[in-house]
Amino acid sequence: MTVVEVISPTDRYTVSGTGYGLEGKIHHAAGTSAGIEDAILPYVVASDAKLVEGQVVGDPTEGALLVLGHKSGLDIEATQEQLPRIATLPFDPDHKLMATFHSAVDAAGRPVVRCFVKGAAPAVTARATTALSAGTTIAWDAELQRRAQQQIERMGGEGRRVMAAATRDLDPADFDPDGDLLAHVTDLRMTSLVGMIDPPRAESRAAVASAQEAHIRVRMVTGDDVTTGAAIARDLGIPGEAVLGADFAAWPEHEQLARIEGIGVVGRVAPEHKVLLADTLKKTGEVVAMTGDGVNDAPAIKAADIGIAMGSGTDVAKNAGRMILSDDNFATIVFAVEEGRKLYDNLTKYIRFVLLLLVTFVLTFLGATVFNIAAGEPFTPSQVLWVHFIVNAPFGFALGFDRESPGLMRRTPRPRGESVLTRPVLVTVGLGGLALTVALLTLIELGELHFGSARVGNSIAFTAFALCLIVAAFECRSETDSVLTTATFDSKQMNWAALSEFALAVLVTQMDGFRRILGTTEINLRQFGWALLAALALLLLWELGKLLARRARAAA
Repeated sequence: MTVVEVISPTDRYTVSGTGYGLEGKIHHAAGTSAGIEDAILPYVVASDAKLVEGQVVGDPTEGALLVLGHKSGLDIEATQEQLPRIATLPFDPDHKLMATFHSAVDAAGRPVVRCFVKGAAPAVTARATTALSAGTTIAWDAELQRRAQQQIERMGGEGRRVMAAATRDLDPADFDPDGDLLAHVTDLRMTSLVGMIDPPRAESRAAVASAQEAHIRVRMVTGDDVTTGAAIARDLGIPGEAVLGADFAAWPEHEQLARIEGIGVVGRVAPEHKVLLADTLKKTGEVVAMTGDGVNDAPAIKAADIGIAMGSGTDVAKNAGRMILSDDNFATIVFAVEEGRKLYDNLTKYIRFVLLLLVTFVLTFLGATVFNIAAGEPFTPSQVLWVHFIVNAPFGFALGFDRESPGLMRRTPRPRGESVLTRPVLVTVGLGGLALTVALLTLIELGELHFGSARVGNSIAFTAFALCLIVAAFECRSETDSVLTTATFDSKQMNWAALSEFALAVLVTQMDGFRRILGTTEINLRQFGWALLAALALLLLWELGKLLARRARAAA
């Protein structure tokens, strides 16, 4: 955050430099006052921040104002020591300003309590009655108010945060540091307006675009003026109208619900406005994520479905949130969404594969019992364990840690409360398991009738089971995308698992050790071809189902 402009009632100054570095100068036009100490003094004195080795300790806005003081040539610490603070009125979203009270002397040398005020420009100017101009006090009349409002609107339209500063001298005899301090913040003497830029991170625009592609609506909720918020929103590509938080809160509920979809920026918000915004969005069925860093953000963070606190924020905000951004970067939220979608997508891949295996086992044993195939025992216990632990496990790990599916971030978010067992998953598992069951039982019968041996039929079916699971593992990577592309083999884990399982599918009937453990028998190339044919048939049927699903989705 950087102060780039200072406007006193009669003069205008520009400030060079960026960020919290002290490099930079204050520039003024010829004929204007070169000194701006009186104009910016409240920003320096009414501050709780510190600059330590180029880093801000405290509020970043106050840090930017301290940098302004350094650039003007002020010794910040010496200035604060000369004006001992005796009371503080902290910033509050209701009055939108901060005031500090200090022991000082006036121009006549009399002791006074000097009040230094800084805050939102409308809040400060509304309490002003005079202004400081070239060291003298002039009336804060309608003309000065009009000119100040023009400057506020101009700077706000340029995306700058606008703050104002003012002072007031009080009689020490009438001042109670433990009393109502806000009551003293009246009849102020305006000293200046400042315009500061709070530029979005370079990656924020791309992050907002990525969120929008993922069907995530981004809205800006800011304490800045609505004009400033709208300008920054345009720069970031956030669409929608800009409204004041107080206006939004004043609308009846039916109007809030009707207009919420078109709102992109809410400015000058109070804590209750943020909570109202979150609640209104939830009433429309949206899943709401709210970010913030301050104490006043905590209620809205708590009210949202997903509260996101900034790592540099207050402990209250962090305790209210369900996620903490250690780098304070909006792009990290989009990255977290992407990682969450990837994890969920991989989970559904694994679920499809595992359920297919379980459904196949259930239907195969049930079918063998009903139709008296292989005496109701199509596979031996050792073969069942082999499929579960040797075939299923490697593919399960590969699917669980699979690469991100193409186009994942362009998908529409799933509805709130949607079950993992969606209709497409159940259809895939049911039809795939049924097809695989028919193939396995047919091969067992084929071995007994055509090759004259139940063990041969069992060995062919056992081999076919492993080969079909290789096909199923690749098919389970997507509900609708075809595997007949080169992208199918973009996962090293899947490729190694498939090669290993294919080799084992051959060895279980060709190596004596495997045959003794699994109860299989040796099969020839022709018999292996029947097992391979079953896998190819499953591939063709699955691809046909995906083709129909793609056409149905395109027609919807």
